[in-house]
Amino acid sequence: MAGISVYTLLWVCSCILFVKSQGDQRQWEHVQPAGCLRGEEAKGRWCEVHADGSVTIRIVNRLKDLIKTSEKKIEEGKGVEGLDSEVKASWAVLKATSEADTKYETAERKRLKDLPAGTRKRSPSQYRCRKNKKTGWEIENLEYKCTVTDYKLSKKEDVEPAGEATTEVSDVDRCEQLLTWQSKFKKDSSDGKQEFFAFLAKNHDGIGDLEKLKSHSAKYGIGTGKVADALETKATKTYKKISKEMHPDKQVKFFRNAPRCEKEKAVLVEMLKAIFDRAADLKSCIMKPLRCELPDLNPRKGINEEL
Repeated sequence: MAGISVYTLLWVCSCILFVKSQGDQRQWEHVQPAGCLRGEEAKGRWCEVHADGSVTIRIVNRLKDLIKTSEKKIEEGKGVEGLDSEVKASWAVLKATSEADTKYETAERKRLKDLPAGTRKRSPSQYRCRKNKKTGWEIENLEYKCTVTDYKLSKKEDVEPAGEATTEVSDVDRCEQLLTWQSKFKKDSSDGKQEFFAFLAKNHDGIGDLEKLKSHSAKYGIGTGKVADALETKATKTYKKISKEMHPDKQVKFFRNAPRCEKEKAVLVEMLKAIFDRAADLKSCIMKPLRCELPDLNPRKGINEEL
């Protein structure tokens, strides 16, 4: 040791620290919340990791469940390598989605003040989360920043009545939602727009109800007597409501009241027609399941998705 200079020791120490820093950075870049996947198999999943390392979260409760399950495995000594880091990343994302919810709710209250009474409230249904590089490369300090990228409208019965004010969605709100749907519709290159309709089934009550009724009818049949009558009544009422909302020929007033959508009318009408046609096909499949030729939604991305 006597022949080693102080400068040499400092150089060696700096090299060791650099190598450690590089290892921490690689681990930091690779770690993701528990249950999140990359690539094609993750497309449309509840948690999707993108090429740039950002994460799309579609079901926050699923993340909470996986945190509990993973922590239990760690306590019992059954955790696989890296699970502890995944749990820390999961908690970081959960915290960031909560912060995003708070900001969104504040902005939503301000938005509703300028709109007619009875306008339905929007609540977050999807988040895009990115790691915060400012906190360093240590997993212990890992933080995410999330933004809300999609929303669901509250049900009519959740809207507080205001005299005789209508609880219908305002044309401005509806236009914003349709434009969001249109971007997803345009990007979907799957046969029959299966991915888009799987998304719609989870974000539109009417379409979701018809998809569930179709699955029920295909599995158990339409039944007889009161059961068949109830099924037919439910399907018919839901279809009529969707027809009023989606049929292109019934949207004249809407386009007149929504200038932004008027500019995109051609592409929006194409999407609305596809949604209306899907609803009509679903109704036929519910009533005549043996003659139904409409393919089921991808089970992994469909309305009963749990993972």
